[in-house]
Amino acid sequence: MTFWESIRDLRKEGRIPRRWCVADILPHLRGQFSVNTIRTVPANQSISVDGKEKGNYVLKGAKPEAYRLGDGIYELIHDPA
Repeated sequence: MTFWESIRDLRKEGRIPRRWCVADILPHLRGQFSVNTIRTVPANQSISVDGKEKGNYVLKGAKPEAYRLGDGIYELIHDPA
């Protein structure tokens, strides 16, 4: 299961809020992914709602998976819940 599939599953199950931060996902994903991955992937694969700010992965061509709503706050672009 990929990082973002895991995030979507957590949302479907109601285990993390719609607007989440690393502290919300860390307890659930720590066994599956490294702490470094959990802390960096959301910022790198997200964009601001207006599209002006883009994470490093997005700048390199990756599809954005989350909106960056503020300092360390994210929301899935296509929320399954």
